Amino acid sequence: ISKMTQTMILTKQGPFSNFATSLGYFNPLTHRFSVTSLLSAGQNIASHLIDLSWFKLLGPEGLANLQTTAAKTATTYHSGLIKAYLGSFALSILIILMSMH
Repeated sequence: ISKMTQTMILTKQGPFSNFATSLGYFNPLTHRFSVTSLLSAGQNIASHLIDLSWFKLLGPEGLANLQTTAAKTATTYHSGLIKAYLGSFALSILIILMSMH
């Protein structure tokens, strides 16, 4: 790449190439207005997308995610203890029945 930049051949400039690169080709008022309007529109779209993603994250999807996490935690917690609860209930019923005889 360094060798290519050192041996770069410059093209001969004609009147049309000078005009295309000069300020006469780009009207400053029109060019500035079009660039400003495009940048403002892009910033507006980006801020709306960021706001929309935050509203979705904190709104319905965030609430659903919070409830899903809580439900999964409660389900795994109770599923491990249900056997212990049933065992202690059966043992207490057995002890009550044995003590009544």
